[in-house]
Amino acid sequence: MPGPPLRRVFSLALALALLLSGCAQPVMWPVSATPAVSGRSPDAAELEELANQLAAEYGLVQDLGPLVTVQPVANTGGEEALFVAHTYGFPPDDPSFRQKVSIHAALPEGWKTLGRVDLECAEYLNEFSVEQVNIDPANVWLTVTGGVGAHSGCLELLRWDGEKLSVIISGFSSSPDAGSLTDLNEDGRLDLLLNNSDPYIFCYACGVRQYWAQLYYWDGKSLMEVTPTPLAEDLPPELRAFNDRAAELAAASLFADALEQIEEAEAIAPENAIVAWNAIWIRHHLTASREEASASTYPLLNHVFAGDWEEAFTSLWEVGPLTLVSDEPIPPNSAASGFEHRVGVLLAQYADTALALQPERAAVHALGAWGRFLINPDDPAVRSGLQRAAELATADERFEKLARAFEDGASGVSLAPTATPLPDTQVLQSQLAGEYGSAQDSSRGVAVQQLQTEGEAAFFAAYTFGLPPLSRSAMHTVSIHEAREGGWLELDRVELDCVNYLDEHSLKQVAIEPTGVWLAVQGGAGAHGGCLEVLRWDGLGLSLLISSFNSIPDAGSVTDLNGDGQMDLLLNNSDPYIFCYACGLQLYQARFFQWDGEKLAEAAPRLLPEDRPLHLRAINSHALALADAGLYADALDEIERAEIAAPSDPSVNWNALWIRHHLEVSRQLALVSPFPLLSHVFAGDWDFSFEVLWSMDPSTLFGDTPIPASSEAYGFEQTVGHLLIQYGNSALIVQPGRADIQALVAWGRFLLKRDDPAVLSGLEKAAELAPGDPRYAELADAFRKWVRIGN
Repeated sequence: MPGPPLRRVFSLALALALLLSGCAQPVMWPVSATPAVSGRSPDAAELEELANQLAAEYGLVQDLGPLVTVQPVANTGGEEALFVAHTYGFPPDDPSFRQKVSIHAALPEGWKTLGRVDLECAEYLNEFSVEQVNIDPANVWLTVTGGVGAHSGCLELLRWDGEKLSVIISGFSSSPDAGSLTDLNEDGRLDLLLNNSDPYIFCYACGVRQYWAQLYYWDGKSLMEVTPTPLAEDLPPELRAFNDRAAELAAASLFADALEQIEEAEAIAPENAIVAWNAIWIRHHLTASREEASASTYPLLNHVFAGDWEEAFTSLWEVGPLTLVSDEPIPPNSAASGFEHRVGVLLAQYADTALALQPERAAVHALGAWGRFLINPDDPAVRSGLQRAAELATADERFEKLARAFEDGASGVSLAPTATPLPDTQVLQSQLAGEYGSAQDSSRGVAVQQLQTEGEAAFFAAYTFGLPPLSRSAMHTVSIHEAREGGWLELDRVELDCVNYLDEHSLKQVAIEPTGVWLAVQGGAGAHGGCLEVLRWDGLGLSLLISSFNSIPDAGSVTDLNGDGQMDLLLNNSDPYIFCYACGLQLYQARFFQWDGEKLAEAAPRLLPEDRPLHLRAINSHALALADAGLYADALDEIERAEIAAPSDPSVNWNALWIRHHLEVSRQLALVSPFPLLSHVFAGDWDFSFEVLWSMDPSTLFGDTPIPASSEAYGFEQTVGHLLIQYGNSALIVQPGRADIQALVAWGRFLLKRDDPAVLSGLEKAAELAPGDPRYAELADAFRKWVRIGN
């Protein structure tokens, strides 16, 4: 069966590469030392025999020969002569196939297979994709670099510990460079850098990339991720102040400012490991982000990603105030031309985050305001932001000139005036204020906003703000009016379902589709809840289509989720009450909606119709099952396979967006979580969660106080137990062989009921599933010891 066009391209390229390199003989790689050999040293013919045997087993005997290669490895932990074999080339037309790596011993009686793994990420490898690296002398370490999709890359780290070959970590990148092994802290040992950069800021070939990396080091037992981390409360206050401020600034991508703070902490405590790793992480991201800016086709945005807002403002100023305020604010020769909305959203988002920590930075105010101008030229926050920037930087006349340019020239990008003079909007405000009982009440009011519509008629939206109106229903109201020579004509009105209080800027016109006028209302409800309500005027009636509440102020947004130029809807259904509202632990969940031509329809997750190919439906359904179980990283692996098979399928693309979004946001929340063990579970990263569990020490986990009093989860043991069991049982349905999940569920049962027999059976099951990892057996032993001493 012929492969899809993309696969045929790769197959031809692969065939050419193999023919040029000569693929008849297995390639021998250089190793640092000749392995100590017991038994025999196989010759090239025997290596080829093993390659042929494995290729036949895997079904990889093709016209070019067996796509398996065998190479020696230095066995630092034993005397056996070890060899690694791995598949290469493009996989066969089998969606379940995974590239394979295996470890073999050359014994006098023949070959013995010691361990084998299926790779989690790479779809295609070459003969040199597997390399031995030196992380610690007790194990054999292998890196696998490969490709997936059109131009994405994978880096997978494998360990042979003498008993089992395991994939320790699997990294994916949308560009070929998925990461590297490097000595990050200059201690003579290799560490791991996974490249999570985003090359799709505009488009893959557009030349604007946001750099981001995950850093890991081996602590002798496991890979430990490095993230900017606060210090324990028992350390000196001055040290904690510098370190923790650096972590906050780094989370807001203010890397240069974070570096200043962390260097102060380094000066106070040069031997503190957390401070040292925080400094490495911050310094690395600052350096790499600035390198991206120096090579970027649109450096303004890359300066923002690096936290260099003043440099970004200089780039903005060089465009010229008259251009910035025009109806073409990004010149057509710019790499960002056509991506105005994307630039606007990024500037507004990053500015809001930065201003929460540094509210006095004029450049941030100015760029955030211009970003809002790109989204909506009539947004009042544009002028207020520019004016605030001018007030903060009186010595720099550029900010005042830019604010003045918008005051003088912005009318050119607003609505064209109608030929007939419009009636006074204050008359309409007064009429409605009297009707709603807010004429003499400073805590209530009515706002009026002109709508952008086609044709000569002028339409306006009026809405109550402040506290709820003094009407019978006490609900905020939105109405549509036409401005006529004789005055105002009300066309329709609706009461909002959710909001308790609005401000004068809570209603915005948004462009979801061209046949109607769309309005988004964001306001507050209760002590700190938020509401997002979406309305549509179709020329005949005003309808409330969506009303969504969230327990935090951010109830969602209207944004272009899939980059097609049409606005979509994201509803934020996160739960901030896992422990308590102020406890800082949040479960993220969002819903995506798009206009399907008739209605706002939920865009994802979606099953595929029966007329789609069976193998595509199978992959898509498996991805959704994994996502439904909260296993977002595994779901992403699956749905990306579906994207490769059907890159134009809208349901597959929406599912991929939904899964990728939940994985990214959940992992971001885990970075700042006060109890990351549970946040990693919410992200589906059970392996990370187990690492956190193990760091708490087995004797503590199965003791009288399994969650220490210093933990944010202390006092919420029942909640933690219920959630671990709930999420774990869902995950085990689709991945029953996960030792880490079995162990965490068992500990969750211990939190609920100390004498539950399922605790020991779960721990023993975990140890049985991972015989090569002694930590699971140690947990079971720790529980048995707790039982023996009379608990």
